[in-house]
Amino acid sequence: MFPGENYRAPRNWTEQAYRQLSYVNEVDKGGHFAAREEPELCTAWVAAISRHTEQMIRAVRRAG
Repeated sequence: MFPGENYRAPRNWTEQAYRQLSYVNEVDKGGHFAAREEPELCTAWVAAISRHTEQMIRAVRRAG
């Protein structure tokens, strides 16, 4: 979540609405156009999501 977003849902609401939510990232900078405003931060965020997704896939495959 970027602090400059037009609307930021409260984290507890998000967790209640999306019970299987497994990744949340809050950053210090950026807004609605984060990729343009903070490209390095946005790139790191996408990479972190990718790593998390890969870890989840591996865990599911191991569980069988």
